[in-house]
Amino acid sequence: MSDVLTVYIDILFITNGTINSALLLMTYRFLGIRPKAPRFIGAVLLSTVYGLTVCLPGMSFFSSTFFKTLSALLISIVAFAPHLRKGLAQGKLCGAIRLGKCTCIFAFVSFTYGAAVTSFQYAPFARDAIYVNNGEIYYNIPVPYLLLALLILISAQSIIMRIREKQSLKSGILTATLTLGKRSQTLRLLADSGNLARDLLSGDPVVFVDPSALSLLPKDSVKAKDMTELFSILSQCEDLKRRLSLIPCSAAWGSGVCTAFRPQGFRVEGEEVSVLIALPTAGRVSGEGFDGIFNPNILQQKGDAKCSNENLDKLSSQREKVC
Repeated sequence: MSDVLTVYIDILFITNGTINSALLLMTYRFLGIRPKAPRFIGAVLLSTVYGLTVCLPGMSFFSSTFFKTLSALLISIVAFAPHLRKGLAQGKLCGAIRLGKCTCIFAFVSFTYGAAVTSFQYAPFARDAIYVNNGEIYYNIPVPYLLLALLILISAQSIIMRIREKQSLKSGILTATLTLGKRSQTLRLLADSGNLARDLLSGDPVVFVDPSALSLLPKDSVKAKDMTELFSILSQCEDLKRRLSLIPCSAAWGSGVCTAFRPQGFRVEGEEVSVLIALPTAGRVSGEGFDGIFNPNILQQKGDAKCSNENLDKLSSQREKVC
């Protein structure tokens, strides 16, 4: 009499949903993208439904390489659409490369988790929990152990990301978080001490960011041909119309005026900084691995000012004690 594997749909749905959510969040983190709730939920549901479909009677053909690749592409399109649109704005080839990159990283994270689960076959509690039938691997591992494998993978990713962040600092790439309204976006900025631009009125430093790198801006902003057209597009946005300004700038591509805006929040490597975001339409301020240019001396000056204020507070407290 052959063994029969019983699958409980509710447990499988909840387990798959939890695991797929974590795998997608890890992929977002590797890509440096902030997830958007509707797309994230849609991608999780799509991946979970695919996982359930494969388990249904007569649906095993969905586990073929073709359908696995197709599902990975569809999940990537749903989950990372804003990131892909930025690539398409620079050309179809760039958009295709971004789609391939997102899909490969998602597949890598998924395969790594699969490898972690498969390694449990050497553990005493799971010797009979993994078996092969017709070239397909079947798992009958208790849910707590599946979640344990996920926890191990998340911990490993945290270590990798910390090492990566330290290497980014050495290579001159800084991580920044820009907040506008109720939305936020993570940016990677090239550290360039030659960027000495400042706002004439407030004296705040200026950060140059490629408009195509900002998903918080209206979609038409990437099509703007000059400063006037970009200013007109941004002035129609409720979160931006009272934050816009024009600043003179001089760079490698020439001199002129840039459209700029003041974000509600801007943190670089965890430090809150008051800046102006300039959006040049002539020339490029982004490249492979970075979205804009930031002067790292700003953080040092902020740290020096903070130390000076702390020293002044100590001196004044000492004077009060003497008095």
